[in-house]
Amino acid sequence: VGPRWHGGAAIDPVFFRHNLYFFYAAQALDSSFRDDRDPDRRTAGHVNGIGVRYDYNNILSYDNPTREVHLQLHTDWYDDALGSDYDYLAWGGYLVLTHPLFSNRTLLAGQVVNAFTEALGSSEVPNQGLYSLGGSRSIRGIGVEEELGGNIFLLRTELRQMLYPELDLNLLDLLVLRRIQLRPFVDTGRVDDSAGRIYDPSGFAVGVGLGFGVVYDFMG
Repeated sequence: VGPRWHGGAAIDPVFFRHNLYFFYAAQALDSSFRDDRDPDRRTAGHVNGIGVRYDYNNILSYDNPTREVHLQLHTDWYDDALGSDYDYLAWGGYLVLTHPLFSNRTLLAGQVVNAFTEALGSSEVPNQGLYSLGGSRSIRGIGVEEELGGNIFLLRTELRQMLYPELDLNLLDLLVLRRIQLRPFVDTGRVDDSAGRIYDPSGFAVGVGLGFGVVYDFMG
């Protein structure tokens, strides 16, 4: 919970290019979540803290942004004075860019993620506060519990090729499927408890794959 300040050019009646968020967060931890490298370490309880987000976004439509620029910077502070079981800082950011190649039917998309954590005093960072090397928001094809670390550097790229944009699969006006995309991708990066080692390419993991994307409208 918390307030938002916004400014700059309006994207729609409720969303603007520049957004600044201040908030208080209370989160329950899932004690079953683990790091496969240290499966006996489990972190239960909850984390409470305050956070700040700066968000720049120029997306008018999330269906198929052709010249997307999305930047987010974050700083979170969790402390027992705020009701938390763990005391630590988390900060960093990510940048997302998309650009058409030859036509708007072929897009090149990229994302850069760089973020850090730091335990305060004699506390530790819980498993859920660490960054995951895998999962849908990291290197696709690696499990979310396979490798965790206090710091992350990540590069994600994909080529989005539109297939039959004229095709709309209308299922009795309840569900409409459209804008089917073929998406080959390459993800690379690493997590580590040492901030300096996350930039060493000799330790980078790589995920390569082929996916499909589709946009659907449900009941209009």
